[in-house]
Amino acid sequence: MVDPISSCLRRAAAAHIVDTPLPNYGKKDLEWCLSSYIAVNVEFQQSPAVPELYTQRYVMVDSLPMEACAGEATKKWKEDVAEGQHRQDIEKAKQQEKPML
Repeated sequence: MVDPISSCLRRAAAAHIVDTPLPNYGKKDLEWCLSSYIAVNVEFQQSPAVPELYTQRYVMVDSLPMEACAGEATKKWKEDVAEGQHRQDIEKAKQQEKPML
């Protein structure tokens, strides 16, 4: 069995790629990862003048459930755009005059 946490970390790095299918580490691990994995990374930057003070804070949140939903929405949007273009092409072809022989 694959450790679900380490497999999630690999998926999180590639989660922004919509057209590439995720590797299959096992259905149970994948379901857990897509439904539950959320990572929070916080970094503090010290003040150059006063090292005891922090002047900036960076917070990064990585939520695979939200990214999975966004990926599915993007995929559906791309399919809808392609279908609309196909319909336009069909209508354009219908409106063109037929060649006379």
